[in-house]
Amino acid sequence: MYVRYLNQIMTIVTLILLVAECVHSQENVQEQPSSPAQDFKQAIRSGYYSQANEQLTSLLSVSPDDPELLYWKGRLLLHKNWCASKEQRENLKEDYAQSQSLFEKAIALDPDKPLYYHWLSRCFFRQKKYESALAILGIMEEKFPKYAETFAARGTLKYVYYFDSDSIVGDGIVKQEIYSDLKKAYKLSPNNCFVLIKLAQMYRAFGEWGRALAALNKCESLIVESGDDGWEKHGSSVLADVYSSQAGLYTVKNNPTEALLRINKAIALDPSDGSNYYMRACIEYQFKCQMATVKDDLELAKKLCPMLTDYKEYNDLVEKVSELPEERDAESGGEIDSHVRETANPL
Repeated sequence: MYVRYLNQIMTIVTLILLVAECVHSQENVQEQPSSPAQDFKQAIRSGYYSQANEQLTSLLSVSPDDPELLYWKGRLLLHKNWCASKEQRENLKEDYAQSQSLFEKAIALDPDKPLYYHWLSRCFFRQKKYESALAILGIMEEKFPKYAETFAARGTLKYVYYFDSDSIVGDGIVKQEIYSDLKKAYKLSPNNCFVLIKLAQMYRAFGEWGRALAALNKCESLIVESGDDGWEKHGSSVLADVYSSQAGLYTVKNNPTEALLRINKAIALDPSDGSNYYMRACIEYQFKCQMATVKDDLELAKKLCPMLTDYKEYNDLVEKVSELPEERDAESGGEIDSHVRETANPL
């Protein structure tokens, strides 16, 4: 039973992080500041999509052929729909088509910006058009052979592609292809947090937990010390993803105290990421600690990240928790230190 729940946690969180790629929304978070962002870029990165849309619409009315504005409008459409469920995505096809068109137009106007290609690839990825996404990354490799992010993105995209295609992920050839790209990315930019996170995700997916934790620990140090060499500097939301990933690994190591400390740090840094609440619910349920909060965490996870309902693992846990007797809700595992929930329920 223990192994089953560990696999449940690691599989679902790996997939959510690979798909979500550090996209977070603040628009459903309570008590927003009145002026959450100084410009549309900060607004998008912080999840204030309505504000960003107003600013971009105004700017594009004056400069409709500005490639950077077109690029950011495309990002906005992807960001705000990133955590949509499968059912919701059926109603978002026009947004994805518009996002794709915006990236393509930006590239036509300025073909020398790697981020334009990178986000066009992510647009295809989100629609599960994996071959199209890989084709764009191939173009990036030819045009920008020194950009580590190209190879890191391609390695993780291959993992999701093979997973969704029901291929044997652990097959030697597949694993060799994935690691080849990721190692090339690391060689090009060893202090790049995007690369380190992708590398850690793949180490974790293939059961190399010690190497995954080492990559995450290095990434944590780089973010805290502002030593990240990536093309986009990362902040608290990415550090939150690092803590969440560390929590999963400490769970595998059967260290619930450290796992809960880490996941609570993640939630404190980024209370808008639904996958963190799901992770905490899995840890609490597995180790039978703070059972009264499991249902709340699962419900909040669904509200913030509807795409969780696409996964059998999430739905199975919801069903198991719903069948618990009421008196069990009050149980708390004696092995868990009381201070591990100091940052619980920050919303």
